[in-house]
Amino acid sequence: MTVIGGLVVPSSIFLVPEVGRGRERDAVRTVGALRRAGRLVAQCAPDALALLLPGAGLPALLTAASGRLRRDLRPYDAPEQSRDDVLDAVLSAALLDDGAAGLSVCAVEALPEITLAPLFFLSAQATIPLIVCSLTDRCDGARAVGEALARAAGQSGRRLLAVAVGELSSKLFRGAPGGYSAHAVAFDQQIVEALARGDLDAALLRSAADRAESGETLLPQIAALAAALGPEASFEVLSYEGPFGLGYLVASAIPAVSAPTSTVS
Repeated sequence: MTVIGGLVVPSSIFLVPEVGRGRERDAVRTVGALRRAGRLVAQCAPDALALLLPGAGLPALLTAASGRLRRDLRPYDAPEQSRDDVLDAVLSAALLDDGAAGLSVCAVEALPEITLAPLFFLSAQATIPLIVCSLTDRCDGARAVGEALARAAGQSGRRLLAVAVGELSSKLFRGAPGGYSAHAVAFDQQIVEALARGDLDAALLRSAADRAESGETLLPQIAALAAALGPEASFEVLSYEGPFGLGYLVASAIPAVSAPTSTVS
């Protein structure tokens, strides 16, 4: 089969209502868009979710000897939301066998914090097998992972939905998590507008200096998602806001030729 679609989602754990305990109301558009994204996942009924996470070194595939990773929300006083997610062993093996993406293997015992909010909205009951990749911070290297993911999906016969996880600027106003940059608001606006009009080059071909100035952690994951979907993939921006000084983008993406079930009513 193939990569049937994709999503772009933020990672903040405080977007989970049981964790945010009211703070998530300041990001009401983001939460609403994430719930819409969850309906998209249910409608597409993928065989597996591929989580594409920010990274700083070489790309890595997260694995566990048990074949499961714990979604542990006990540290956030929400133990009732903890789950065990099954890793897709067949898809993982196909991806590692590909070799072109240069993926190493990273054994972990639990899912990283940045996956918890996306999974809360996209696979609430942990019913969809996962593959979890930590990417390089370079868009070209991330594209190689996306291309390998598409080949692995085809080889393994999986209907795969890929999810780019991360935030845009972390410096939107004074007191923001990454500090403050006068260029951050314009940076985010340019990315969002470029995706909305389908200009991936304008969205992704940003200089290292621009990216560092904004403090973003999302563009490589979008590059990998676009590569997995193939040429002429189209994006729909579902929401953008930055209430905590972080740029929260939620978007859906489909290949150029997609089944009717890839859209949300």
